[in-house]
Amino acid sequence: MEKQASNVLSTLIIQDFTALGQMSMTSALTVSQSMNILTASLPVQMLSTQTEGFGQPHREIMAGWLEQVWHHWDTIDIKPFTSTLIGYLGTNELAQLVNSEIRQHRNPNLIVDPAMADQGRLYPSLTKSYVEEMRRLMSGAQIALPNVTELGLLSENDLGMTPSDDKLRQALKRCQSFAPDCQVIVTGVKKGSAIGCAWVSGNEIEWVGKNMIKGHFFGTGDLFSATFNVLKLRSPKIDTEQLVSEAMAVAYTAIQETSALPTTQWRLGLQLKEAISLLMSFE
Repeated sequence: MEKQASNVLSTLIIQDFTALGQMSMTSALTVSQSMNILTASLPVQMLSTQTEGFGQPHREIMAGWLEQVWHHWDTIDIKPFTSTLIGYLGTNELAQLVNSEIRQHRNPNLIVDPAMADQGRLYPSLTKSYVEEMRRLMSGAQIALPNVTELGLLSENDLGMTPSDDKLRQALKRCQSFAPDCQVIVTGVKKGSAIGCAWVSGNEIEWVGKNMIKGHFFGTGDLFSATFNVLKLRSPKIDTEQLVSEAMAVAYTAIQETSALPTTQWRLGLQLKEAISLLMSFE
């Protein structure tokens, strides 16, 4: 394998790979490669299906393989990737391994989606110790993209499902105690009939959103974080409001397209055709 040229944009994606549908790493690879970004992928777990709607999926933990990949890359002197996106890892051991390797290889422009909880509770099989592992990952990141439930766990604040601006501000400020150099942008923040993202600017809460589309659309967070990574990579000086707005627009377009399908198909993830077309129009 040849070394990538210094002027080539590249990204490393570290998360689970779901064999069926447009979820997790599958959508992240689609987004990155559609924008001609050199993409490396490290699947931490291989799943036969996503974890909801198909019974118990078959899993293969890839820890040993991951260590061998990093070792091989070291022997061929791979240049640092322009950005790194970390999504769902799923075990404390995998989180510790990824954190160790990321710090050892000094990966710049690290974006962490601390995927571990939703709708007020941790995912099955995860414990509070996993929350601490996500804090450690965020301490070395430039951007973190938790949802409201995840922000509450990370900050040890009871945010509920519709937190006030004051509660959001307190929780986001609390994250600075363990991740002082990380900008935290919280997703899934509801305001009336709209849903969007919030972050602290100065001492004020900024928020951008879209009207909610009724339903639960699997893979929305995966698509948002992958799109955010690509947009930030291609336009490093883009301001936060524009970056979030464009990433949200891509995810919203995918939800709109998917919502036209029978609900039984939603569990396969989001339709990406129109979303990718919109993403490419931002160039």
